[in-house]
Amino acid sequence: NGRSWAKVAMDNYKGAVQNGAELPDGSVVLVGAGGLVASSRDKGATFTVTQTKDRRHIGGVVFGASGQLLITGEGGARLTDFTLPK
Repeated sequence: NGRSWAKVAMDNYKGAVQNGAELPDGSVVLVGAGGLVASSRDKGATFTVTQTKDRRHIGGVVFGASGQLLITGEGGARLTDFTLPK
């Protein structure tokens, strides 16, 4: 509801978070500077941080009907078969 906020650690990631999406199963994906793709299976309480190989800035993310993530940013737009870490 946005009434309260808490800082969440993300595996020593120090860059900017630009955007996020909630997936149909309640998981959360955040994207940002340096190719950040951070995922959470516990509604944002904890995150697993990964970065794209090219480390290009990602500014947007949406969950597509096909089950893929559409990410947009410095490298243009691309679909990815991102699988949340366990």
